[in-house]
Amino acid sequence: MSISDLYSSGAHKRNIGHFADIVKLALLDGEIEQREENLLERLARILDISTEEYNSILKNPNNYPTTSATNYQERLESLYFSTRMLLIDGRVSEHGVSLLTKIAVGLGFDDEKADKIVDEAIKMFLRIPDLDDFMDTIKRVNKD
Repeated sequence: MSISDLYSSGAHKRNIGHFADIVKLALLDGEIEQREENLLERLARILDISTEEYNSILKNPNNYPTTSATNYQERLESLYFSTRMLLIDGRVSEHGVSLLTKIAVGLGFDDEKADKIVDEAIKMFLRIPDLDDFMDTIKRVNKD
């Protein structure tokens, strides 16, 4: 197996882990609504998730562990999409915040800052940010 094959395989496993985390958020209320499904389908294409993988993850997302991103940009993007899924219906549950905090730590954010980062991410999404605004704010909060 070549180095590029190993990298591809590792990157794909991370993508599957991130996608499974987002599916877990979508399933917090017990069902996936049409808006959530649209976002999941879009993310599956972006993350190169096959139809078989997509269906398997939807069936049981808990079979897939959270995986760390390889760089800060990937962590921010994953947190962005996870927060977006959590707040897609405009409601925030205690369980959802707890799961998002676990995802943030799993992505590699410092566990002592994770609560503050998630709080700020949620506040930002209540204002409907774009990705650049989101990343700038989380970078600022993470430096504190």
